[in-house]
Amino acid sequence: KTIIAVADCTGHGVPGAMMSITGHNLLNKIVHEQGMSDVDEILNNLHIELIALLKAEQTDTQDGMDIQLISIDKTTNETHYSGARNPIYYIDTEQELQRIKADRFSIGGTQTDAIPKFTKHILPNQWINIFLCSDGYQDQFGGLHDKKFTIGRLKNSLKDINRESPSSQINLLKDQLTNWQGNEMQTDDVLVMSIKQQKIS
Repeated sequence: KTIIAVADCTGHGVPGAMMSITGHNLLNKIVHEQGMSDVDEILNNLHIELIALLKAEQTDTQDGMDIQLISIDKTTNETHYSGARNPIYYIDTEQELQRIKADRFSIGGTQTDAIPKFTKHILPNQWINIFLCSDGYQDQFGGLHDKKFTIGRLKNSLKDINRESPSSQINLLKDQLTNWQGNEMQTDDVLVMSIKQQKIS
């Protein structure tokens, strides 16, 4: 299986950087050392291990991470998704954009004793394109009235570019965001990942 994660840590500056490194190391441990490949179990264990680590280090941070996690079985092409707060989008065989909701809690965060249970979603085998995004693109201010780009505009953009190659898609999204942003400051980290289904002739 190929495991792909797009994560957005809620801290800023040094705390955010440390959270990114910690999350990266824990994911490697869970997937490579513990051998987990079920996306929901990976997130369940990531949350538990992050909370335990923060408590052991007596860290009072409220920071955590929002994450999209997918696995693609290279033999069967079965694709699973589990997410903390951030949904994913995919293009189906009818060229329609579909959205799969994430669970409404972050990894880590408030460090409560409650242990969330993340949901595993199964995508149809014949998806065309999957998009994983942090919330930075949709939240960027700009335009004629200095408003956020919004999720609605982003969804329309993803649908419009789905027939392009991934490299062309990203270039189109970059140009669009630059034009929207204008002279405004970038307000958040921006990450968009595109995964195309390989056509077999």
